[in-house]
Order: sequence, then structure tokens, then C-alpha cells
Amino acid sequence: MVSPYVYAGLRDIDFATRHPRFLFKRICTVISVVLGISLSDVLSPSRKRPLAMARQMVSFFLTTEYNVGCVAIGKMMNRDHSTILHQIKCHKQDFENIKLYREKYMEIKNNLL
Repeated sequence: MVSPYVYAGLRDIDFATRHPRFLFKRICTVISVVLGISLSDVLSPSRKRPLAMARQMVSFFLTTEYNVGCVAIGKMMNRDHSTILHQIKCHKQDFENIKLYREKYMEIKNNLL
């Protein structure tokens, strides 16, 4: 369940889809709550596996569910667009091969949509 401390405007999906920055913040917040990591860690340059997996989910949600381009996602995450493409590729592999990753992804998807 999403934390009650989440900014109220982030729950308004119509507003968020018109403003990709708010959508990005909403997705990052939900992922950080479900995975039990801090929001600042999701956006950090750390390459630890749980944080990398969280960033993969952020990139995948933004591209597939909300049609945000890789260049725009890269700017929001302070990364290159090719890194975003790599994260999406890794997400697909992890989703197929790692049961826990798949379960967490589905939980996050149910909270977001």
C-alpha cells in the first residue's frame, strides 16, 4: 500500500500524465515505498542491485505505460538515454527470470494503475 505521506497531487493521474516530472515523482515514490528503499537512493548513482532494479522499474513504467521518451527519462534521472534503454532491456530479462522481481513489479503495477 502506498504511504499516506505521499504528496496528494501525485495521486491525481490525469494531472501527472500531463506533467512528466510529477509522474516520475509518483512512480519513484510508489516504487521506493513498496521496495522499502528511500527515494534519494532510487535516484542516487549507486550501482547496488536493489537500487538498479528499482531504476529499471521506473524506466519501464514510464516508457511502456505512459509513453515517455528515453531522452526525457534520462534527463529526469540524470542519465544518458542509452542507459535507459539498457535498463528496459534488463527489466525484461529480470521479469522473465526472477520470481521475486516479478512479484514486486506486479505489486507496484497494482498500486500505480
